[in-house]
Amino acid sequence: MRKLKYGIIGCGAFGEQHIVGMQRLQNVELLAICDTNMERCQALAEKYNIKEVLQEFLNDHDDLDFVTIQG
Repeated sequence: MRKLKYGIIGCGAFGEQHIVGMQRLQNVELLAICDTNMERCQALAEKYNIKEVLQEFLNDHDDLDFVTIQG
């Protein structure tokens, strides 16, 4: 089974909880996170080994199967 690739918009507390929960699933791969707070975003990327950190919306990622938005 192929892994679903996704991105997360929002790196606050709910964003981090979402990362932790989704990393428990074997059939998904988090490719990028996005937030206006780049310091927080970069910290999460380093903590959870996320490949890409963006400050703007994930428009250029045609390789994503879905995106979640965290409040």
